Amino acid sequence: MELLRVYQCPYQKYRAGATNDGGYVLCDLPTPPDLFLSGGLGDNAQFEMDILKRFPDLECEAMDGTLNETARVAIQNVCMGCPRFHYHRIRFIVTGK
Repeated sequence: MELLRVYQCPYQKYRAGATNDGGYVLCDLPTPPDLFLSGGLGDNAQFEMDILKRFPDLECEAMDGTLNETARVAIQNVCMGCPRFHYHRIRFIVTGK
């Protein structure tokens, strides 16, 4: 427990993501992000879409090399029509350990 610290954010918080996926609580920073990288989509891109709705000038570079065909179709259905969502079939692997 020594490695975990509670961080008190001075900004309001908001929730993004699907209700059945747990979602994420984020700080509402005063300036928009410059870059949105998302790794490990699984079969749910609701978090990514919520962030893109919140920041209309932001683009998402989403990476997951493990998606099967069913998951890819699910992601495509959620993100269809959003030109700012870019999926890359990239798999990150740690080697040499």
